[in-house]
Amino acid sequence: MVNLYTGPTFGMTQSLAPLAMRAAASALLLFIVNIIGLVFGPTTVGFISEVLQSSWQMTDVEALRIALLVTSFVYLISVANYWLAAKHLKKDLADASALASST
Repeated sequence: MVNLYTGPTFGMTQSLAPLAMRAAASALLLFIVNIIGLVFGPTTVGFISEVLQSSWQMTDVEALRIALLVTSFVYLISVANYWLAAKHLKKDLADASALASST
């Protein structure tokens, strides 16, 4: 379930990007997703775990468990963002198609 977003995300990137820019758009998307996931993910989990250990006097395992649980709520934010983006998808696809046919 963690990688469920990849199909729709890369599919829409390919659909919305002009033909000559599809590879660059996918590369940029992959770069941004990896920066977010590999830089901010572990850092946030570690920060929350350290705060829980020092403030609430939890053991290492308990603090890490709660930190992972707290950060998993990011998926709910992601679902909300995809739902909001889906409202604009038909118009965006029509605009991209019109732009591609005019060039």
